[in-house]
Parts: sequence; structure tokens; C-alpha cells
Amino acid sequence: MGRSADDAWAALPLRARMPEYAALFATGLVATAAVGGLIGLLFNVPLATTMGYSFFGIGLICVLGGGAAGGDYKSLGLGQGAGRVKFVYDEDPHAIEDLRSARRPGRNPPAFWLIIAGFLYGAIGLLIANTA
Repeated sequence: MGRSADDAWAALPLRARMPEYAALFATGLVATAAVGGLIGLLFNVPLATTMGYSFFGIGLICVLGGGAAGGDYKSLGLGQGAGRVKFVYDEDPHAIEDLRSARRPGRNPPAFWLIIAGFLYGAIGLLIANTA
């Protein structure tokens, strides 16, 4: 059985993945600045304030999204073992090991870098909002 696309991506060295991470970060910068600028123009609020809060908001979303993906809480906090039958332990001797492995998710570099980007967006937002 072959590896999934996510596993193949995670296996690449950081040097091969970094240009795409940087491009996504720059795209997020431009999109967030555009949204902040549009909000500032529509509601007649100082541009620095709306951009600062927009960057802080997207940073918060990135941190929460990266934490949910990295911690494998994508199923609304239920985890991977939520659908198991109550007495599955009698049928499958490896059920406990399966549940333990579900509690410790594997390596997820995109989630890590999403959290890093979230902290950077938040810091940029705080810097911009403090200058206003």
C-alpha cells in the first residue's frame, strides 16, 4: 500500500516545502490586508486599526486551525475512537493500542507551520494596531 499525499509531503525536507509555505504566508498577508482595507473604507474606520485587527483575527484562526489539525481534533473534539462500540475490547485485543495511537497523532508539519504563521500574523496585527 502506498503512502498518502500528506505523508509524502511531510517526508520532503523543509528546504523543499519552505517556498510553498512562504508563498501561502505572502498570499495570506495580501488577502488580509485587502480585507482590512476594504473594511476600513466601507465603515470609515482608520486603516491601521482595521488592518491590525484583521491580521490579529486571521492569526487567531490560524493558531486554532493548526492546533485542531495537529492534535487531530478535526472531528469536533471527539477523536478517532468516538465511533467504536462499547464492548469492542472483548472482540479485538488490539483495540486499546488503537485508541492510544489515536490519542497521540503523528507528525504534521503543515499544522505546525500554520501555528507559526498564526503567531506571526497576530504579532503583525498587534504591531499595526498599536501604531494607530
